[in-house]
Amino acid sequence: MGAYNIVYQTFMHPVPSQEFWEHLDTLPILPPRYRKPIGRLTTKRDKRNNGPKEKSDPHRTTRKIGTIICKYCLQAGHNKRSCKKRKEAMGEGSSAPQAPTDDEDEDILAKMYWEETLEAAEAEQEATEEEN
Repeated sequence: MGAYNIVYQTFMHPVPSQEFWEHLDTLPILPPRYRKPIGRLTTKRDKRNNGPKEKSDPHRTTRKIGTIICKYCLQAGHNKRSCKKRKEAMGEGSSAPQAPTDDEDEDILAKMYWEETLEAAEAEQEATEEEN
């Protein structure tokens, strides 16, 4: 504290303008030379984008790619996965499961038991050959 008081004991008179400055014949005082620091450079972030962003729903993020366009019906606001027209066309619109028809049941059963039907057909063919 004593050193601080000693430095500021003398009163400094302000100089009104640059024309009253003392001119010396010495070399001008220059700033120190720039030295490149060692290591990876640090980048400063852009502080212009620091303001708070207004969100209607705090649980949703904003999209940076623009509006979504459906590839099926080419309308904005939804994607192909949630397209109602596509679901209706594919038969996925109704919530109740659709019962298969009788022809579809037979096809499904034939695929499930194709080995047994193959063996039965071979046995039948052998039986007809023995009779002849």
